[in-house]
Amino acid sequence: MLLMAQIHSACKAPTGRLASTSSEPSSSPPGPLDPTVPIPVATKPPPPKPSAQPDLSLLACGEASHYGPGFEGNPTASGEIFNPSALTAAHPSLPFGTKVRVLPKWLKPRSDKDGVTVRINDRGPYYGGRIIDLSTAAFDLIMPLEHGHGQVCLYRDL
Repeated sequence: MLLMAQIHSACKAPTGRLASTSSEPSSSPPGPLDPTVPIPVATKPPPPKPSAQPDLSLLACGEASHYGPGFEGNPTASGEIFNPSALTAAHPSLPFGTKVRVLPKWLKPRSDKDGVTVRINDRGPYYGGRIIDLSTAAFDLIMPLEHGHGQVCLYRDL
């Protein structure tokens, strides 16, 4: 009988974690079943923002080639020593130091990572109506060196 009384009193005693039905304020912190505590709701992260279209101005489209072998170490028209590993180019009229984005003609610029940005430090090309001569390193980033030349478009950042 004593055992029955203990079980009965244990069932009636509040656990301290459940909401109390008495009008007395509870001294224990609200628990997970307390109706006054908001339940956190999982939300989806916002979708990634599309990369901003680069702000570019088309300068020209035409044939590009690369130069490097046999020219390494020679002075360029700007007086700089030619380095085929640098991202530089020769252009007939753009001012020295101008930076130009070069992309294969079939590729439209979608982000700042498309194509290659080169710095004009030489004059040329002087062969076959080409619009730009790229250093070996720059050309290799947009098309295979074995091609030797290819169709490109030149853009200037605005």
